[in-house]
Amino acid sequence: MSDLERVPDKPVTFIEKMMSVHGDILPDDTDWEMIELVAQTLEKLNEENRVLLDMRFYHRYPYSKITALMGYSSKSVAWYSVQRALEELRSELTKNKTVSERYT
Repeated sequence: MSDLERVPDKPVTFIEKMMSVHGDILPDDTDWEMIELVAQTLEKLNEENRVLLDMRFYHRYPYSKITALMGYSSKSVAWYSVQRALEELRSELTKNKTVSERYT
């Protein structure tokens, strides 16, 4: 069985660890290759965008808390900044042939 086919007893990759912290249940048909690809792509983002995505989707902080932690002037600025980080992630992901063939 390859690493992509296994169902781990405990988290192995960064993404698995992130998902398990919140008790997310991964289905048997989880696409481990895509999860690892997203994890690798996240590492390529600039630090601010990685931090924003970490706060919003890993820690599940509300925009009010992101606003305070990042020193933004309003929740609207925090929301816009997270959207910009998501756009950078999407842009980087679609540069990958596997992703672009599957989703475009």
